Amino acid sequence: MSERSKQYSKAISVVAMVSFICVYGAHILIEGIENLAFSDYLAFISEATTATLAICVIYCKWIWRYLNIFHIPKLFKHYDGVLVSDCDSKERSISLNIIQHFDKVEICMKSDESESISTSADFEQHRERYMLVYEYINTPKAKLRDNSPIHFGTARLKVENDGRKLIGEYYTSRNTKGDISLDAADTK
Repeated sequence: MSERSKQYSKAISVVAMVSFICVYGAHILIEGIENLAFSDYLAFISEATTATLAICVIYCKWIWRYLNIFHIPKLFKHYDGVLVSDCDSKERSISLNIIQHFDKVEICMKSDESESISTSADFEQHRERYMLVYEYINTPKAKLRDNSPIHFGTARLKVENDGRKLIGEYYTSRNTKGDISLDAADTK
């Protein structure tokens, strides 16, 4: 189990216990402890489970951006930058669009020649630094496909300056590689 999964499990367990204690405490205050039957305890578990689920859904959907207890890097929606390939050393202008959720990241990179769509993406943490690592499928424009076929690749980008800069490299199934440098072009 990954370190992040362990953190999520611990947090959900704490929320579940606190939910149960709150539900149990509320019922004791309202009904008194002497009026509780075994079936009431089963109802408390059901209510606590529902509360835990609701809290987790609300956190994952909206609150994580403002109360980031898991220290997930918050990326910008749009980046502009350059890509330099080892096959021709030509500098190409690129734009990167990111849709970020609590549990996933979707990436689309465009240049004048092609478009890359992520097939999977996640953050890796190395000491105090984060890297955005993603696999993608690249689709060159039709007129370029004789020399540049559709291919797969992987990019590893260091998240720097509070997510304002992404710097790293990529490599492809065509045995090419290169460097990427991106700067945020909008607000989070």
